[in-house]
Amino acid sequence: MSISITLRAIGFVSALSMATWAHAAPLTLMSANFEGDLSAWTERTPGNPSGLIVADPLASGRGNVLTFQQVGSSGTLFSNEAVTSGNGKFMLSFDYLGLMTRGGIAGDLGGYIGVVTGIDGSGLWVGGTGAYPTALNLVDDGEWHSYSFTFTSQWGATLRVMAEDWDGSGNVARNVYFDNISLQAVPEPTSLALVGLALAAVGASTKRRKGQGA
Repeated sequence: MSISITLRAIGFVSALSMATWAHAAPLTLMSANFEGDLSAWTERTPGNPSGLIVADPLASGRGNVLTFQQVGSSGTLFSNEAVTSGNGKFMLSFDYLGLMTRGGIAGDLGGYIGVVTGIDGSGLWVGGTGAYPTALNLVDDGEWHSYSFTFTSQWGATLRVMAEDWDGSGNVARNVYFDNISLQAVPEPTSLALVGLALAAVGASTKRRKGQGA
């Protein structure tokens, strides 16, 4: 009898483990590879749009990418789709390319990306190449680089992505490029604690059954 109960309990623990770990991975709720149009994005000034989809200038096989035909500030392009995180933890991932061929100064080309609660709302510039400090320093070396940053929001539990070619970095447009942008909600890593509790319950059940058998 004790063996049967233990096997059922172990089966429960395995199912619990798989279920909790399945939810432990970041949940992608917003992503963009710019192979279509910019209908999933909102311009700060729709009558004078800045975002522009172009072919990858390095022809590296990634297809189309995002650039800016005008420089701006305070965010010029915003994702329509907002991501909500119950615990306020997010992860922003993206690819970035800074090219000197159109002018500017390496390390100050003006590519910036971050998160915001809404247009003209509060937010955080996560990565940038310019005088304005950010958590991630984007590299302007003529090659694509991938970045990922996990953070706890102080600007609300629902965020959108914002990006721009900052006008405080030389006023040169179309020298920064973004691709494969995603914003993810990151769950709390509670899986091991839950599985540990379940294993403890299995041990207690087995011990009780042995005691009854004696």
